[in-house]
Amino acid sequence: MSKVLKIIITTMILIPILYMVFWSFTDILPWPKLIPDGVNLDVWKQLINSKDYIRTIGVSIVVSMWAAAICILIALPTAYAITCFDFCWKPVIRGIIYLPFFIPSISLSLGLHSAFLTAGITDSIMGVVLSHIVPCLPYTIMILEGSFEQMGRSFSEQGRNLGANSIQLLTMVYLPNMRQALYLSASMSFIVSFSQYLLAFLVGGGIIKTLPVMLFQIMQNGNRTEISAYSLGFIILGAICTYLIRKYLGERYIMKYML
Repeated sequence: MSKVLKIIITTMILIPILYMVFWSFTDILPWPKLIPDGVNLDVWKQLINSKDYIRTIGVSIVVSMWAAAICILIALPTAYAITCFDFCWKPVIRGIIYLPFFIPSISLSLGLHSAFLTAGITDSIMGVVLSHIVPCLPYTIMILEGSFEQMGRSFSEQGRNLGANSIQLLTMVYLPNMRQALYLSASMSFIVSFSQYLLAFLVGGGIIKTLPVMLFQIMQNGNRTEISAYSLGFIILGAICTYLIRKYLGERYIMKYML
């Protein structure tokens, strides 16, 4: 990628964020002014001191981490089986796995809400976590499946020649070579879960409040300063949590305990 294209893409990403930063520190920013005349920290003080906001952060992180962990546990054997074994139902299973990509989010959310109502797990952390697994799982399987395919079947053949069974191949041959794929899939699952609004709102019923649910409630007030501050807080928290998953959770726990 050329330097000019990198600069253009970076600029397109940073300009809206920079404008949100300006709006979060002022009540009025009339056109054509791009930089506010004064600084108002009231909204940021309110955000930092809000117990409801802190509680919502905790709920969002817990839900997203559980969703990411469960997705990894399901996706690993699934991607391994799809990549390393031949069976007649493979195209059907692969199609079912990727269905959430093609089903409209509103239809998926209403269907899960109806099913969870019947099961009696709505308005609970468990219900929200299980609902978030559905949109997260296809991304996780896709990333891990690509990693298995990249390594090819030569790893499996060499391991079997040395007497390894399927579990030993997965844990002692493939996983040590899939560190980056595990980090990426865990981060992707966390981000997708962290940004879910409709599923969290419907399945949580307003009782289990995540950051996207809180952000949409704040947007209804129409206060640009408040919306900008809470949106920046959402972006910053998502970036920090993703970095920590990759830096600490991935290196210290995923490889240590899964092996």
